[in-house]
Amino acid sequence: MLITMSEHDINRFKVIQDVCDRRLRRCDAAELLGLSVRQVQRLMNRLREFGASSLVHHLCGKPGNRRYPSE
Repeated sequence: MLITMSEHDINRFKVIQDVCDRRLRRCDAAELLGLSVRQVQRLMNRLREFGASSLVHHLCGKPGNRRYPSE
């Protein structure tokens, strides 16, 4: 399955992967990403359980709710 990721998502994946591999501490990753330590832990858990696709926003690639119908 192909996962489309933005530069932001790729950077987030690399940082969280470094934390999982113990090359970076959670508090340092939180500072780099502008998140709390608890949110970094949540991202780590999602990455371990569901893989890289869990870090991408779920609505990415879907049309917005306020989009006009195309004719």
